[in-house]
Amino acid sequence: MPLQRNIDYNELSQYFRLPEKVVAKQLGICLTSLKKVCRSHGIDRWPYRKVCCCERISSSHLI
Repeated sequence: MPLQRNIDYNELSQYFRLPEKVVAKQLGICLTSLKKVCRSHGIDRWPYRKVCCCERISSSHLI
């Protein structure tokens, strides 16, 4: 039986600025496992694109 890492929401939220494939690789788990962890924390979709969009908008207002 494979070992499962306990990944809490705070640890997971540090990776929201990265694509989910990159995050899975950095955490040492497969993409399917990452999606299961996300769903266990109530995250239906990986927020990478929304975070990037919001950051782009906020940085354009600073100029």
